[in-house]
Amino acid sequence: MSLPTIPTTGAPFDGGQGDPRVPGVAGPPRRRRTALVITIVLSVAALLAAVVVAALAFLGASASVPAATVGEKLTAQFGATVTCTQDLPARVGATTTCLGTDESGVHHVLVTANSVDGSTVDFTGTVQD
Repeated sequence: MSLPTIPTTGAPFDGGQGDPRVPGVAGPPRRRRTALVITIVLSVAALLAAVVVAALAFLGASASVPAATVGEKLTAQFGATVTCTQDLPARVGATTTCLGTDESGVHHVLVTANSVDGSTVDFTGTVQD
């Protein structure tokens, strides 16, 4: 009894192009996705940066100078104790009222925001009575 023979030509791995058994012979070229991955990563980074900038702009618009800070600066300016109970909004033209105490009594002090530059607010206090 004899065994059937298997033809050696035309087999899937016959030593030609794409045969994984032959070193140096490459199969079909692999597609590189490096540019696509870089584009996606940069797009996500740009989106996150835009969200951060928008959030900072939103939070900056609602910022204020704490009442204690306003009181301390006015106390140094007037040389008399000034106490504030409300924060001064960081918006040009915003106002709040504080109380100043000196040897002649208690006075109302109108505080006005004159300019806003980032987180720096320039304000003045004017004694009302």
